Amino acid sequence: MSFDSSCSSKPSNKIIYSFLIGVIFSLQFLMAQGSGSIKGTVADAQTGEFLPASNIIIKGTSIGCVADLDGHYFLRNITAGAVTIKVSYLGYTTILRDVTVLENKEIEVNFKLSATSLQGETVVVTAQARGQEAAINQQITSNTISNIVSSDRIKELPDVNAAESIGRLPGISIDRNNGEATGVAIRGLDPKYNTVTVNGVLLPATSSDNRSVDLSLVSSNLLDGIEVKKANTPDMDADALGGTIDLRLKEAPEEFQSNLSVQGGYNQLNK
Repeated sequence: MSFDSSCSSKPSNKIIYSFLIGVIFSLQFLMAQGSGSIKGTVADAQTGEFLPASNIIIKGTSIGCVADLDGHYFLRNITAGAVTIKVSYLGYTTILRDVTVLENKEIEVNFKLSATSLQGETVVVTAQARGQEAAINQQITSNTISNIVSSDRIKELPDVNAAESIGRLPGISIDRNNGEATGVAIRGLDPKYNTVTVNGVLLPATSSDNRSVDLSLVSSNLLDGIEVKKANTPDMDADALGGTIDLRLKEAPEEFQSNLSVQGGYNQLNK
């Protein structure tokens, strides 16, 4: 008795492949059963313009998406039955809508959102804006390039002398001696090239080797304002190559007043 060696008890590869394909299709069919899809658009209720990047989620689930640049959205694999869709967009009223999802069906639901205002806490800016209002108007109406520090601004800043207050303006650097500001350089030029006046009256030089003025001798508490002019005009002295600093002194009050000021400081620059 003889046997054919080509026969085998193992199943062929075609049978195995057919079985796997059948299992895959069965799983997809089972997963597709009992679910549906929702698509639509999100637009402005007044203008009709689409709202890109709107948030669309199924309330109570993790299913959601973001609308594309044309305001379209598409939600897949939603369990059939009644669901609540939540649509939100910054600056618009959030919408909640109940929708019934059908098995193996794709339904279309469009949303139109109404714009709303965002109300925050009240912010009041009074003292600083009011104090700089006069200084800003003087800078705008000036016939030359100038910067002005108002008296209210000087009161707000903890500056011990006039040089410290002037150093807060743009285009000005401070020269210091043992940590204390003594002079200012306008547009990079040394203090000796500047002209310092008090209420328009020229101050004499305090240095023995140049015509610079030591501004550390002038307390900020005596000033009612500071004006720095960075360009000369025909009505000004021609020797102010760097600029002109005009210190405006306070006027004596009509009624009796008493002021108390306490200042302190410490540094190890001069040991």
